[in-house]
Amino acid sequence: MRTEAVLDVGGRRVVLRHPGRGHTDADLVVQVPDADLLVAGDLVEQAGPPAFEDSYPLQWPDALAELSRSISPSTVVVPGHGEPVDAEFVRAQHAQLVELAWLIRAGHTGGAPPERVAADAPFPARHALIAARRGYAELDGTA
Repeated sequence: MRTEAVLDVGGRRVVLRHPGRGHTDADLVVQVPDADLLVAGDLVEQAGPPAFEDSYPLQWPDALAELSRSISPSTVVVPGHGEPVDAEFVRAQHAQLVELAWLIRAGHTGGAPPERVAADAPFPARHALIAARRGYAELDGTA
């Protein structure tokens, strides 16, 4: 479920949005349109690979796609970890998450162990294994 609230902060419009499940089930982004700024939290991570412990790796790409619709090429995106990034970085991370979600679905359908999915994933194996297990749980209805 995507929700949005608009606040007036000292005469400045600030948009709070839940773009859907991704890093967690309660990700929140903060956009300041007149400053062309988006605080993405852990939906975007620059300093290292995404953390998947409480994630929804099959839904994360949709959350990033939703986020991407509200940014321009010049938008400064503040990730949960690391330095500010641009829209191109967000699109690249989205592509990696799409690939991961596809691998998880294909592995689950084919009966592959999560370790096999992790070996082919675009993230380090330790992170990808957590993502694969979380994705399998999503598909099994236990996450």
